[in-house]
Order: sequence, then structure tokens, then C-alpha cells
Amino acid sequence: MDEIQNCIADAQYGEALRLKSMLRPNEKFPDPGPEFNAEEFAAEQRVSLKSALSEPLGSYFFSRYVRDNSGTAEEAFVFECLAGIRDFRRSADPTAAELVGLALRRLPMKFRRLRSFEALATAREETSTEAAETESNASGAKGMHRTLSNSNVVESDELNELEKQLREEVRPKWDLFTKDPLFDRYMRLKWYSGQQVSLRNFTIFRDLGRGAFGVVSGARFNTTGAMLAIKQMNKKLVKGKKAIKLVQAEKAILEKLGNRPSLFTIWLQYSWSDKEQFYLALPLATGGDLAYHLMYQSYFDIERARFTAAEIVLGLGHLHALGIIYRDLKPENILLEETGHARISDMGLAIFAEGKQIKGRAGTPGYWAPEMLRKEKYGDEVDWWSFGCVLYEFLAGRCPFSKQNSGMERDEATLNWEIKYPQFLGQCAVGGSGGDSRQNVTPGPPFPEDARDLLSKLLVREPEKRLGYGRRGTEDVKCHPFFKSVDWPKLSVHGIDPPWVPKKEAIHAVNQSELDEKNTEYDYRKLKLSDADDIPNFFYCSTHAHQSDIVNVLELEASGKLEYLDRNGAPVWCCTAM
Repeated sequence: MDEIQNCIADAQYGEALRLKSMLRPNEKFPDPGPEFNAEEFAAEQRVSLKSALSEPLGSYFFSRYVRDNSGTAEEAFVFECLAGIRDFRRSADPTAAELVGLALRRLPMKFRRLRSFEALATAREETSTEAAETESNASGAKGMHRTLSNSNVVESDELNELEKQLREEVRPKWDLFTKDPLFDRYMRLKWYSGQQVSLRNFTIFRDLGRGAFGVVSGARFNTTGAMLAIKQMNKKLVKGKKAIKLVQAEKAILEKLGNRPSLFTIWLQYSWSDKEQFYLALPLATGGDLAYHLMYQSYFDIERARFTAAEIVLGLGHLHALGIIYRDLKPENILLEETGHARISDMGLAIFAEGKQIKGRAGTPGYWAPEMLRKEKYGDEVDWWSFGCVLYEFLAGRCPFSKQNSGMERDEATLNWEIKYPQFLGQCAVGGSGGDSRQNVTPGPPFPEDARDLLSKLLVREPEKRLGYGRRGTEDVKCHPFFKSVDWPKLSVHGIDPPWVPKKEAIHAVNQSELDEKNTEYDYRKLKLSDADDIPNFFYCSTHAHQSDIVNVLELEASGKLEYLDRNGAPVWCCTAM
């Protein structure tokens, strides 16, 4: 019977994935009821033109009102530019050139004469000049990809003034909007967007993985149709393993990433708890983890390895820029989206260091840095050692310090083994000095010299001599000749198609029955929980992501694509857009 149920679960999840791009919600948005007073709620929430345009829902409804009431093309450009600025403020790595390029494409001509715009254009020219100098510099040592935050453009007076000027352009219609029925709809959905999330909001599909404290499942948010991964952590298991602080730290880091999301890391969209579980809802990466793919493919060809490694570099760079040391980089913790792009996942061992040296062993044997084993203080350079281990595994087919590869125990090999590089790609998967070779593996082309050079600079046991050490760590790694062909600005916005894409119809995860065998919750069933085993204020919602999902549904609804909800007998009191 369990096998039949697992097959049904696989089929349901597979169907949900097939429809993922169609964004099919199965419920309408709940409404606060007829007694709801939009004017009072707006006053309570201090809703203003500025606050409305700083969020997706407000921008959607106000721009829709302006458009429906003889709005001009010029006003439409203003809304687009304001949305672009809002998104760039949240973006992980926006460049001054990208921001001003966006403004050039969208802004009416009259705004390009503003002093604030000229100041931003100057910043753009400086960035472009710096990039040109870098490209002509063989060493590639200069900061080609200076971010807005580093160049103080994102919070500059010029950008703030430009934003203010754009708001003033549409201000005359704001008071009229607040008297329109569309404003009432806006307030009702704003009320909904602030409601706490619970498990009742989701349809749960099959389990995708199992961690130290519970299971990760594929799920769909009922009212938005968004597919997410829900990490459930059993409170008794957390208590039994004395890991409450680890759960708190993971949630705090994921929340930080939820406020400053990156395309190359997992981040928190929702969190909540009940009597038995802590829950974290995260972006769903349906392509499986890289350990799963290496198990079947043994090694990656050079272009696939280079592309995936480059996206990992961007993910680590984002974490380090936020003061986070990841500490557990390994193939199991790198997920692929259905499009083939990579994300760093599982922040359970990450830690806020904020530039300070810390102590403490954390991670996975074979991937952690020698200074950890030596019980020395360390910084984010430990992640670049782990990155070297992962890249070696991509190309050689084995973690360099595995017993199968080195013939030594992992910790001993990490400290002492003289690193050897195979002659051909995937050769270590055929058979290392420790035996246990994989079957049906044919070595590939010769091991590239630039990859060997990069690894020799990453896998350096003295951290201060390791590539990636210091303030320019990420930039130094990006400038290595191995990544010479990578267009970093384009890659940072998913502007390059991955060289390999997972099969969309496949479920890239181990069998449900194998995950069930790893369940240890039964061992802690007799533990009694108290208030001390809870985490206060565990609820979190990424307002921007939540409202963006709501707006996506409103756009479908406006185009008549959600009529099936009425046919399915959805409650008539649910909120719909006009």
C-alpha cells in the first residue's frame, strides 16, 4: 500500500510541476468581510503615495487606475521606472550601468535633463570606464562589477531625488484613486497580504529530502499557485538534539536573505510554527541537488562545470557581502532550478560573522577547511576552500579528500594529502587509490590547465595565501582565467542559458520510501515540549515576494484565466480584482 501511495504522490507532484509555469491557484483570496472599512484601514496602515509605490500591490492598483482613467504613455513609463528602482534597491548585485540603462529606456525625455539623472549617468560612465580598463588589463585585478551599494549610488541623494520627481509626476491622480472602488480592492488585498501564513495555506506534495530535524516537501500556495519547498522541523527532534539555537540562526539568515534575495541562494518567503513543527517556506528548485546528478553522471563536462561554478561564486559572493560565512558548501547543498540555474541551499550551518574571525568546526568532512580542523580562527575564506573541493568533484568525479580518492581518512587527507589532479575529466570516478570505483564511467577529455591552476590556488592550506582571501575575495576568484569567458553582469541576471537543463518531466529526488527510512522522529516521540522549546516571533513573510505572487494572480484574473475557480465552487465572498 505504501508503494501505491508513493506512486500517487509522485504523480500528483509531477502534474503540479508540469503546471508550474501556468501558476494555477486552487483558491480565491479571502476577504475581510462587508464590515471592512478601506479608509480606516488605510489610515491605520499609514498608506500614502510613497508607501503604495514602494510595494507591488500598490504599484499594480494605482498604475491600473491611472491607465484606466486616460493615463498617458509618459505616466506608464514613470510607473515602470519606479518599479525598476524599487527592484534594484532590493537586488543582490545591481550595477550603476544597469540602473541608468533601465532609466534611459523607460524615462520620458524631460526627466533625463534633471541634475539627479545626470549624476547617475556620470556614475554609469565611471563604471563603464572602469570595466573597459579592466578588460584591457591582463591581470583583471580592478573591480569590474562595482555594485550600486559599494558606489553609494543606491542610497544616493541623486537617486532619491529622481524617485521623488517621478512620484510627483503622478501625484495629482492619487487623491482621486483613494476614492475609487479599485482602492477598496487594494486595501482588502493589502489586508490579506498581512495575514499570518499556516500549513492550511498549502497543498503538500511528496517529500523531496530529509535533513537533521525533519523533511523538505514540495508544496503549492493555494491562493497564488506558487510552488515552494516547505522545510518542516520537528520540535521534539530539535529539542532532543539540543539544536534550538541552530534553528534560530538558520531562520535569521534566511530572513536576511528574504529581505535581500539573490538568484543564486535560497531565501525565506514565509516561516511559522505550530505545536509540533517549525516551518520554513523557500523557493522550490525542482532540478534536484548536484550530488544526485553526480551520482548518475559521475562528472560534468568543462562548460557545465564552469557555468555552475560561476553561479556558485555569485551565491557565495552575495552571502559574504551580507557578512555570512556559509560553512557547508558541498554538492548536496547546491540545487538546480528547472531551467538549470544553480542555488546554494540549506543555511543550517551558516553564521553571521560580519567580517570578524570566528572559531568552531562546522560543515562536512572532506569539504571543510584545514584551519577548522586545526581549531584556528577563520573568516569567509573557508568557503573558497570548500568551493575548490566542489569544483574538483565536478571535474574529477570525486571529492579530492574522500578515502576513495586519497586512500586516507578524510580529515587526515584534508590536513596532509598532497593533492593530485587526474589526467582526464572524470578519471577519479573510475577508481582512486582507495578503490570503490564507479561502474560504467568513461574518462573524458584532458583535465584543463586553467582549472588545475584555479584549484591549486583555492586548495591552499594557509588561508592568507588562498584565492578568495581578503576584502576582494569574490572579485579575485571571478578574475581567474578559468572564468575568462564568463560574462558576469549578464550571468548575474540569468541572462545566459545553462549548458545543461534537467528533464522537466522527471522528479529529481530519491524515492519517497528511501526518505522514510531516514526518519528519526520516532526516537524522540516521548519527549515533552514546553514554552522553552519554542522560538518567539517565528512568523515571517517576505512582503515583496508575497505581494508579487498576488499581483501575478490578479493579472491572470484580469485576463479571464481564473474562471475555473468559480466553476469549482469557490466561496463567493472571496476577493477578486475589478
